[in-house]
Amino acid sequence: MFWKNWDNLSRETILARQGAQLHHYLKDQVLKYSPFYRELFEREGLTANDIRTVDDLRKIPFTSKADIAPTAEAPGNPRRLVLQPDPETYASTISPGKKLSLLKNKLLHGREIRDQVLDEYLPNFYISTTGRTANPTAFVYSNHDLVLLKEAARRLFDITGMRRDKDFLVNAFPYAPHLAFWIVYHAGHETGTPMFHTGGGRVLGTEKIITMVDKLRATVIVGIPGYIYHMTRTAAERGADFSNVRLVLLGAERVTKGYKRKLRELLMSMGAKDPEILSTYGFTEARVAWLECLVEDTIENTSGYHLYPDLHIFEIVNPDTGEPVGDGESGEIVITNLGWRGSVVLRYRTGDYANGGIVWDPCPDCGRSIPRLSTNLTRLSDQSRLNLGKIKGTLVDFNEFFPIMHDQPEILEWQIEISKRNDDPHDMDVINAHLCVKDGVDLDDLTHRLQDIIKSRMELFIGQYYFHSLEEINKLLGIEDRTKELRIKDKRKELESLED
Repeated sequence: MFWKNWDNLSRETILARQGAQLHHYLKDQVLKYSPFYRELFEREGLTANDIRTVDDLRKIPFTSKADIAPTAEAPGNPRRLVLQPDPETYASTISPGKKLSLLKNKLLHGREIRDQVLDEYLPNFYISTTGRTANPTAFVYSNHDLVLLKEAARRLFDITGMRRDKDFLVNAFPYAPHLAFWIVYHAGHETGTPMFHTGGGRVLGTEKIITMVDKLRATVIVGIPGYIYHMTRTAAERGADFSNVRLVLLGAERVTKGYKRKLRELLMSMGAKDPEILSTYGFTEARVAWLECLVEDTIENTSGYHLYPDLHIFEIVNPDTGEPVGDGESGEIVITNLGWRGSVVLRYRTGDYANGGIVWDPCPDCGRSIPRLSTNLTRLSDQSRLNLGKIKGTLVDFNEFFPIMHDQPEILEWQIEISKRNDDPHDMDVINAHLCVKDGVDLDDLTHRLQDIIKSRMELFIGQYYFHSLEEINKLLGIEDRTKELRIKDKRKELESLED
């Protein structure tokens, strides 16, 4: 089901194996049992014989969020991605080798053929997208897929060098039908690592999570960057003892160097000794996550996200033309599932932009010879055209606010708000900043410095700066209430609805 030597192969071997696996996967699984892709291939005049190498992938049209998200007109879109063998014709569509395998398992292990087929295809575990850029979309796993998920989860902890006889992990991801919590759960189960699942601030509460880290002498903390920063800052104010914390794993949001510096400073103020901070990358449609490895200084350096070439094929394409780019060149991330059942996507455009793309040389830190994805990722969906003056349609990349704000040591928390001048839904767009800063900060100096930086990097002007207490801005961000904090708030829809 997966390559035992997945992280120690040459590029040529990886590409050859991926091409062969892709061809058989399409022939034996996807084109037989996926309603969505069977129709797509028929419409395009393609067959599995047309796809025999990784380069042949470009013959297949892209799949986008618009294709798979449920809508009022097509609420069943997500189900069309699920492999659905017809019980009445399944036996006549499988290969002789597959029939032999099913019979062998029945004879040797007493597994009824029906149960084997249900294990392979029956959806029994569901996760969902958050609905940030489209309606929430369910993705499903079968028992077959759960084996792959558990292996991917095990690899995450393996890359960190985590040891079950030395480490204790506190999981601050929210209890939710989202990948982040469940991959940590399965990683702990597969490796036997002791851990405490808190459910995040909405369930256990920040004060109790701090107590757990302190009293259980946790060595590893995992969670969403915004909430982990909030929890750690609160712990520092309470004088908690985090001296055993050696590693923080972050997922579900972008992590900048400035953020890592601030978090490390807080941890060290509570006794932690040079803690390592690593970010992960994952999304529902892939059904796994990837991690950067332990470089010499995880704050300032990164080795890139270590990919699993036996579970997915990654492409980096020009977001405007859709054409593949070269090694190390920037572009949009496109992913193709390999070997999965349940929900399957081919050439799925993630909307994530990798600055630096993918490199193939062995990792200089851990030595693994696998493709590595740049950790400098931004979301194309965070780019908006705003009416900011006489020239309408100014393109603004709100991702740029993350490194700018995190690099300012005076800023404790922040939120960017898009609104309308004079709260008039027909007027020009304005961008305001809500900030919480350290005591004693010269507000005029800070705002002038921010204006200069934002103008230089983004060619923007902040209309108003609003300063808040920590309690006030935490409510704006939804730190304790939301699955992810609300960093960029678009108020324009609220104003339009008020007019209606």
